[in-house]
Amino acid sequence: VGPLTEHGLPALQLRAYDHRQRLLATLEAPEEPSGNGQRLRQRATDTLAQWVALHISGFARDPGYWPSEACANTWPEQGLLGLDAMAFLHRFNRTADPQLLQAAQVPMIERLQASLQAFAERPALNIAGDVLTYRQLHTQALAIQQQLRPLLANLAAPAVVGVCLEKSAALYASVLALLGCGAVYLPLAPEHPPQRQLTLLESAGACVLLDNGRHPLREQFVALDVSAIDKQATTPALLQHRPSLDAPCMVLFTSGTTGRPKGIKLSQGNLAHFTAWFARRMALSEDSRVLQFASLGFDASLMDIFPSLIAGAQLIIPSEAQRCDPQ
Repeated sequence: VGPLTEHGLPALQLRAYDHRQRLLATLEAPEEPSGNGQRLRQRATDTLAQWVALHISGFARDPGYWPSEACANTWPEQGLLGLDAMAFLHRFNRTADPQLLQAAQVPMIERLQASLQAFAERPALNIAGDVLTYRQLHTQALAIQQQLRPLLANLAAPAVVGVCLEKSAALYASVLALLGCGAVYLPLAPEHPPQRQLTLLESAGACVLLDNGRHPLREQFVALDVSAIDKQATTPALLQHRPSLDAPCMVLFTSGTTGRPKGIKLSQGNLAHFTAWFARRMALSEDSRVLQFASLGFDASLMDIFPSLIAGAQLIIPSEAQRCDPQ
């Protein structure tokens, strides 16, 4: 089995051995221009059958038919069962992109911090007509983080922090502050019953809750009212320590319609790769305007928020009335 050809499938060489494992003959299998591995397998199998028939015919006519020696290339060798694996290959499945993989090595929060600085004067959030610049969003995130860090200092890292806020500047700033702390953020929908929120918080192992000061569960957790935080901050940067790509940064839960909600932690590497891919696929730039429609508890919000902010785009966030208006 050789290197990939221009058609996205490996080159193949057929080899014939005698009972003493002496190489008798070799044949280059024809390439499959469609990039379809199933067709390559069938083509190689047909070629093999014809090649074997040719050698049997030649040997039947002349016992000295085989040449004294043959020469194979240096490709690694597999048995004939290796042809079956070719059926599962297709050039469309070869999606590795070296540039994308390199971009995915940079944690998402590092790229977010760069965009907060690079696009400081551009609009970042448009919340039902109220516009917030990247500088203002950055400043608010730093202020929240300044109050948050002491609460996380004595907790095992990475700490899981619940965030229960309506869509607002405080919500998006809180998420940035948490990512900068290396914490794991757990989005909670304010409209959900307190019992469901408690189930998610306990299941995720959350110890801290960010809210607007009126959450019914705030007495059961270390709570921080982010709506009352002074916007002034002395912290120089959101990111203090570069997180490992394997470290978790977000928890998402299923709806629980088939039973108890099930949570999964997304790693820094997961989001770094996804945001880099999505931004390129959608050709996002600082001139883009992106509707932030999904609730933060749904994975669709990942497509709205992070690739857009990294690109310097403007998030358009409708009010709840606008979001529910069928017109």
